[in-house]
Amino acid sequence: MLPPEQGFHFRVPHDRVVAAARTLAEFEQALATVPLASLEHHAACGDFSRWVRDALGDARLAGGLAKLEATSVTGPPVDRDELRQQVRACRAG
Repeated sequence: MLPPEQGFHFRVPHDRVVAAARTLAEFEQALATVPLASLEHHAACGDFSRWVRDALGDARLAGGLAKLEATSVTGPPVDRDELRQQVRACRAG
């Protein structure tokens, strides 16, 4: 478990924190419940892949999340279920 300052802080576009995660399991749980505006904000900034790569050291998951983030910028909005599926697949093995 990461220290609180290294956790992922889900925010809405005006910086209000709506959830925090210090483990991959907490991250997946938060993906299921935070407002869609928060997911879209973080996906557009590449925050998910950056945190997974830098804080958790998981390059494989970071790469998968980066693809979803890039798609959400140029195509349809971020898909909560696709994000969670990426995380679950990496947690499973």
